[in-house]
Amino acid sequence: MPRHTYQKPKQAIKNSKLLIKESGADMVKIECNNKNFNIIKSLAEQKISVCGHIGLTPQFISRKNQFRKFGGNSKENKNK
Repeated sequence: MPRHTYQKPKQAIKNSKLLIKESGADMVKIECNNKNFNIIKSLAEQKISVCGHIGLTPQFISRKNQFRKFGGNSKENKNK
C-alpha cells in the first residue's frame, strides 16, 4: 500500500478493497511497526489478506539522510 493510504483502520479497509478490486491482487502489503498492528487486525477482520513487511521500512523514513547505504567502507564493516 502506498504511504499515507492506511493510517487509520477505516481508510486502510477502503483503500485495500479498492486496490485489490482494481489490480486483481490477492493481498496487500503494508510496512509494519509497533504502532500499526491495529491496521493489520482490522484488515484481517474484513478477510483482507495482508503481507506485513517487517524488515527495512523506507516508508517510515521522514528525512532523506535517515536512509542510506551502510557497510560500504572498511570502518563501517568492522562495526557489524
